[in-house]
Amino acid sequence: MRSVKKLLMGCMILLSLVSCSPDVREISDIALVMITGIDFDAKTKTYTFTAYCILPTTTSTDKKTGNSNEWVASASGNSIMEATRNLRSRAGKMLIWQHDKFFIIGEQAAKYAMPQLVDFLTRNRDIRGSSYLIVSEGRVANKLTIKGETNDLLANELLGKVLNERLWGKSLSMQLKDVTDYLADPYRGFITSRLTAAQPADKRQEVLYLNGGSVFHKGHFIGWMNGEKVIVVHLLTYGRGGLSKLEFPQTFHLDHTQITMLLRNPKRTIHYHEEKGKQKMTVDLNLQGVLMDSDKPLSFHSKDSIAKLEQTISSQLQETVNRNLYSIQKELKVDVFGYSDFISKHDPKSWSTLKSQWGTIFPEMPIQVTVHIQVTSIGMKQ
Repeated sequence: MRSVKKLLMGCMILLSLVSCSPDVREISDIALVMITGIDFDAKTKTYTFTAYCILPTTTSTDKKTGNSNEWVASASGNSIMEATRNLRSRAGKMLIWQHDKFFIIGEQAAKYAMPQLVDFLTRNRDIRGSSYLIVSEGRVANKLTIKGETNDLLANELLGKVLNERLWGKSLSMQLKDVTDYLADPYRGFITSRLTAAQPADKRQEVLYLNGGSVFHKGHFIGWMNGEKVIVVHLLTYGRGGLSKLEFPQTFHLDHTQITMLLRNPKRTIHYHEEKGKQKMTVDLNLQGVLMDSDKPLSFHSKDSIAKLEQTISSQLQETVNRNLYSIQKELKVDVFGYSDFISKHDPKSWSTLKSQWGTIFPEMPIQVTVHIQVTSIGMKQ
């Protein structure tokens, strides 16, 4: 009996010592980093880290002010590590990065320090590879103080915009783990979303948009891409570089009538071959289309009228795709479609001779795109 009492007393002493440990932190002592912004000043060679944090409490809003517990702070340093430590010293709380959803890279940082930044992020065990990495037009620090339009947390609103990309197609947000893979590829480029701030006509303050893409090649930012070109990247990309479950609206003209189709479920078949010693690729693109609206009444009473509609909109989309494809090849001169991966996988013998000159071959290589749209619905009135 005495031994049992001694054991119980010992356990109580141990529990009291653990509860008094200085290493135990209360929930009010931490700050959850939800968005990290990274800027770089090319003149002073300094980095600036900006953390958009949530301060956990027992309630979601401050009862006195009605405001959510958001906190934004910045700190600079001569190196990436120094900037992050300076940010921690300013915080006064333990910064927790495991919940970080976004790393937003400023334009100058993307141009001059992208490989170093990605290397630093992937070395840190607190950083999740599933976090999204996007690029800001100009500096990102001032953008993280912009309030969300829906009065939700800015991180939640940005995440909603990313999830809606498959319903729009004009942006493409890449996860950190995929950026890490593509950044080391000397042949394939990639895009990730562009973050901009603008003031809508019906608002008095700026709001954040994901529109268009930032283009990278050989680890460096090389330029911007508009939203229409991003849709083409979605449609033509081989592998993981685009969204397969995509739907987007497209306007066409049919017999002096403007119509809008909702296009969805793109399926592509890619072929590579050589003709008389010259490389050539063909892409057969198939989509489904739903007629959504028109500015004049239309009538489709026969199979021939449906066939004419399909032929017309397929031809117009094919022209749009080829125009943007030509621009990407001639202006950016970067294989953002992953065709280097396709050739190396399906024709490794040819790739062994092509890869050393892929940077000059891709911009000049003919890529023939054929589009077919199957109209699956033309409305209840038809």
